[in-house]
Amino acid sequence: MRVARREDAEVIAHAVAMAIGDESVLRDYCGDDYISVLEDIAAADATQYSWRHAFVAEVDGVAAGAIVGYDGGQLEALRKGTFEVLMRCVGRVPNIVDETEAGEYYLDSVGVLPQYRGHGVGRALVSSFCDRVFIDGYERVGLIVDCENPNAEALYTSLGFERVGTKLFFSHKMWHLQRRNDVDIRRRVELTTQITTFQRRVYLELLNVPAGQTITYGELARRIGCRSAQAVGQALKRNPFAPNVPCHRVVAADGSLCGYNGHRSGEQIEQKRMLLDAEKQQNRVFQVDAVANRTQDLIVELTQLWEASVRATHHFLSEMDICEIREFVPVALANIPHLLVANEYDKPIAFMGVDGCAIEMLFVDPSRRGVGIGRMLIKHSIEHYGIETVSVNEQNSEAVGFYQHMGFVVFKRTDLDEQGRPFPILYMSLCKNDPSAVAEEPNV
Repeated sequence: MRVARREDAEVIAHAVAMAIGDESVLRDYCGDDYISVLEDIAAADATQYSWRHAFVAEVDGVAAGAIVGYDGGQLEALRKGTFEVLMRCVGRVPNIVDETEAGEYYLDSVGVLPQYRGHGVGRALVSSFCDRVFIDGYERVGLIVDCENPNAEALYTSLGFERVGTKLFFSHKMWHLQRRNDVDIRRRVELTTQITTFQRRVYLELLNVPAGQTITYGELARRIGCRSAQAVGQALKRNPFAPNVPCHRVVAADGSLCGYNGHRSGEQIEQKRMLLDAEKQQNRVFQVDAVANRTQDLIVELTQLWEASVRATHHFLSEMDICEIREFVPVALANIPHLLVANEYDKPIAFMGVDGCAIEMLFVDPSRRGVGIGRMLIKHSIEHYGIETVSVNEQNSEAVGFYQHMGFVVFKRTDLDEQGRPFPILYMSLCKNDPSAVAEEPNV
């Protein structure tokens, strides 16, 4: 996939037409010569289908399809440019409801030319598009898909999109789907083109400050070889990745909170205080116990934890799937050779099952994800049980990413899980390097 050029307006126009799909709608929208009008819109600089926010897929150097998207908060401005072209070409503009909103990067249209369909071009376009958007700091990619087009919805859900609502578009009921950013924050900072080299140095160094701890502007400047604490402050003021790049951990030389998001008082400073307080609470030490005496009460409690975790993360499972698998959980908990339970105030908040050198299960209470419990259990199991392998559902992309950050690599894939169900499994082995990356906790 490459960035589009103005001369790609024709393939972009065809992609948009294919995405709309209904010829009567296209004629109402753009007139009888709708491809020509869409080309004019795509060739313009500030429209919804502009080449400036489009990408093109090539096969053997020939354009095979295109994808168009933009910041949902820019819809009004881009629609104004689109309507100007329509008024000039057709003499009218349609009455269209807003199909996106601020807070998501909107995938407006994707289409593959007929002769290139069936070869994964569309999937590759959507996947690459999401990667680029996430690297640039956006937290969500959104789109709408016709409720009567289950095949299209299946493609998007297989790529990590989930239903978040419905919208009415050109009198069609549409599912509103979104996919959350699953790209590691350090990689996003390293690859984005939306920040300066100096900002990149500041943000990458700041990511080395652990949760619950602080650093002064002067010390952060010293660590990157900069003499100006004020320059560091300006870079943090323009931080597009907050709070994932944690500028709330930077304080004045006297320890005062100083500023946050360009403000020195009011709600922003209170938000900074709350973020730091929450991290200090989350950063406390959890107790890990190897449980030999597995009472019925403990089995029931861990089974409930398992179900809550699965419902929060395994969105590819149906209600029937969850109920069927739940029947096997108590037996698995009772018979796994090594059961490790992480407790907070004597209450289980995560557990891991180990058999030989393999992790067989790892589940974290949904309310305690993101505080380092999964990482702690992984490190504990490596140190005390010599863990070398783990298997994980391929559709659980967060878990796959977590294990990759912890140093695991895929060495085998199966189309079915161990019970013969149609859920692909990835088998991963641990590289011998010390896993030091910080990642979100999975549930596998």
